[in-house]
Amino acid sequence: MRLHLLPLLAFAFATGIALSGCWMLPPGPPAMAAMGAVLVVCAALRWAPRLALLALLALGLSGGAFWEALDRALHPNLFQPWIGKRVEVIGQVLDEPVERGFGRVCRVRVVQLRRLETTTRVDARLLLRTSGKVHLAPGHRVCAAGILRPLRSSANFGGFNYARYMAREHVHATLTAHDPFVQILDPADPRWDRRLALGLRDRLAAVHLASLPPDEAALMNGIVFGSRATPVPDEIERDFRNAGVVHVLVASGAQIAVLIGIFLQVLGWAAAPRWASLLITLAGAWLYTLMAGGAPAMVRASITAGALAVAQLLGRQNDPLSLLALAALVILGLSPGDLFDLGFQLSFAAVGGMILLGPRLRALLHAKPGWLWGSIGYSLAAQLATMPLIAHAFCQVAPVGVLANLIAIPASGLLLGGGLAVSVVGLLWPGAAFFLDSANLALLWALRQVIHACARVPGGHFWVPPPGAVTVALLYAGLLAIAWLRREHLALLAGSRVARASGLALVALFAGSKLLPSPPLLRVTFLDVGQGDSTLVQTPSGRTLLVDGGGVSGGRFDFGERVLLPALLHRGVRGLDCIVATHPQGDHIGGLAAVCRELPVEMLIEPDVPSENAEMERLLEQVRRRGIRHLRAQAGVSWMLDPRTRVTLLHPPEPRLSGMGDVNDHSVVLRVEYGRTSFLLAADIGREVEAHLVRSGAPLEASVLKVAHHGSRTSSGEAFLDAVRPRVAVVSVGEGNLFGHPATEVIRRLAARAALTCRTDEEGAVEVSTDGEVLRVRSGRHPGASPWRLPAH
Repeated sequence: MRLHLLPLLAFAFATGIALSGCWMLPPGPPAMAAMGAVLVVCAALRWAPRLALLALLALGLSGGAFWEALDRALHPNLFQPWIGKRVEVIGQVLDEPVERGFGRVCRVRVVQLRRLETTTRVDARLLLRTSGKVHLAPGHRVCAAGILRPLRSSANFGGFNYARYMAREHVHATLTAHDPFVQILDPADPRWDRRLALGLRDRLAAVHLASLPPDEAALMNGIVFGSRATPVPDEIERDFRNAGVVHVLVASGAQIAVLIGIFLQVLGWAAAPRWASLLITLAGAWLYTLMAGGAPAMVRASITAGALAVAQLLGRQNDPLSLLALAALVILGLSPGDLFDLGFQLSFAAVGGMILLGPRLRALLHAKPGWLWGSIGYSLAAQLATMPLIAHAFCQVAPVGVLANLIAIPASGLLLGGGLAVSVVGLLWPGAAFFLDSANLALLWALRQVIHACARVPGGHFWVPPPGAVTVALLYAGLLAIAWLRREHLALLAGSRVARASGLALVALFAGSKLLPSPPLLRVTFLDVGQGDSTLVQTPSGRTLLVDGGGVSGGRFDFGERVLLPALLHRGVRGLDCIVATHPQGDHIGGLAAVCRELPVEMLIEPDVPSENAEMERLLEQVRRRGIRHLRAQAGVSWMLDPRTRVTLLHPPEPRLSGMGDVNDHSVVLRVEYGRTSFLLAADIGREVEAHLVRSGAPLEASVLKVAHHGSRTSSGEAFLDAVRPRVAVVSVGEGNLFGHPATEVIRRLAARAALTCRTDEEGAVEVSTDGEVLRVRSGRHPGASPWRLPAH
């Protein structure tokens, strides 16, 4: 078997970066190891080639670790002295703002920071959050004022560490600036190439906006320039994502590869000199990269595709795997943190899968005639190679993507070429674009219909609990074994007693881990949803209850799909027996529509309060579409969630209390009992409702209290807390919220009653598990720490 040295060296280099990034190594030890490896290579090169090869791989490993550690050391967090303080910064916008539920976000390179009367020159990056009313663009020199805060990760169990990810991009803080405190000092981009590219993109995109219907124009511009050029409607984007082809809406290496192919073909017809073809092709690829936003992922794709173009134009018959490894080494040499970027991982996994697995799968389908089966083989190879990463990152698998990509990739290639051609013609002759875009319109319509059908194939896509890092590594080890081992090797392994015994042992271990009885624990998780509420109850028998699912949504940011749904999947939820929407406010129900759309749900309970809340309308629409049982909450209703778990509604009463116009006062309050432990979930009730519950003699005493209204001073009165007598109090609250939650006096009252108080802005998600006698409390921000243990009474 041929030894591929460059891929092995790239793999060792990447492994070194990964180890250093995960263990946060200092530069010193890997540097010493690298120097030792160099000495061994030099000494053993002539008399011990195998030892020299091992030392060379060790050099790659230690070199990667040193390079990542050095990059981290050269970009420390310079904002640390000003964290939590109000500052004014001046800097340059680095990329196009991205829409989020609370506004827009972009990276800014800060050159000056002012605090009170002191001005400090810095060179550091932060994340700037604005309402979006001030239109920022790459290259703008801006001044913004606000409170500087550390980057915060969603600290749900198994959640994505956003702060560490951004630190690898050298971004260490975030600043939220409201409109009066954001000013554009100089709108001129100092980079002429980026000004040219973005201006040209806007003019080209405008041609399709004028000659196509709105949805088709957005789809066309998304395919040609990426979804940042013209946002694609949510329904269309969801269809493409569920069909496993959303990558065609994101400017990436696929578009650059098609564009380079077009350049090479046209220049070949024109008989252009090789050097001219090389320069024009690379310049065109770079211009398109800037037109698509110039994001790091696009720059990586441009480098990779450019390397392949150079090899083809120079007439080299290079090993494609070695070319791919060379591109990875160049990219990681420029920015070692790119290894942890999902775009980098997916790009190289897809291309590597087609190179390694494609021929093997095509050979398996060789009995089937025609090019179609060969295309299916390569499409399946790319899907298999990226599936573990996608399942780990997005908790979703789309097997239908194997077939959908057979249509989407050629169609998007035709639309890319046709869309660019029409745009150029439309700039010179606007009237012609209406006629020429008619062909594109027909292809766009057909593509939408096919993708819409694929997205609705039963079992074509489904949500999965995300596999852990070890599972992902084992899956890729298996794929590499399939790719590298020859058929006779596989047959030899199949006949080996050792291989069979090892396989049986692995199966036995896996089955044993699933079949061993686990202690019967009730698990209640107060999810980290920022300035919102969401509580998940999981019984020993597997029954599930979700109380609220709030968070900030808006624009193109779907909180339920991006935050709440992954958090539930990480908790092992595959469906919900009941959802309780305590009251119609976005911070409590903003994510529930997505949950009802994507997961099986048996029943929804809500207080039926008159409201014009948009999130409530979306939730009820999904309830109607999915045929979910819909009940009105009423005090006194009680049911067994499982044989040992009882749920009782304590509020609102029937008839409704008079004189309470605030929607918070009609919130559903419920109590969950398991053995000698109980949980009281108080939603957003105020002191008037608390007083009513105390007077009515409702069973308020509870081991665990979900503190009402995020710890607002209008709730958690003395008499109510005396009636509850909680051992644990959980405050669901967002860090740095504008409401001053939780109020200092509320925290003081809880502490006076010796309650263990956990705040989601400090602890992240809070899990309270119990056997009915003892409470065990874990923090999502510190999942490996020993849990707090308290008696239930």
